[in-house]
Amino acid sequence: MKARNGDLQAAVLDVLWAAQDELTVRQVQQSLLATRELAYNTVLTVLDTLFKKGRVQRRLVGRAFVYWTTDSREAHTAEVMARALDSSGDRSAALLHFVGQISEEDLAALRALVDSDEDGSDS
Repeated sequence: MKARNGDLQAAVLDVLWAAQDELTVRQVQQSLLATRELAYNTVLTVLDTLFKKGRVQRRLVGRAFVYWTTDSREAHTAEVMARALDSSGDRSAALLHFVGQISEEDLAALRALVDSDEDGSDS
């Protein structure tokens, strides 16, 4: 079964987020080989697509580009959540369904964040 392009992009971003430093295409490919067999050119294409989308940055080091993410995993997740909310026909209903599906621990954390924001404090 062939992986979808979005799945590959997510996998590449996961490798970059986990990295302590900038990575070459070859280093990303090697990290991905543990879970999927991908050709060098496939990884290069995915990284180029992510670069064009503004998800990663790159710079030339010697003869190879090194890549790093432009935002944190958490910032990316928040953006995905915001886009999903924006695409719903009824924001309140979507939020209600979301809150109904999260764990008690996450709900408590969300309440604490909302309460601290209402108090005007930054966390």
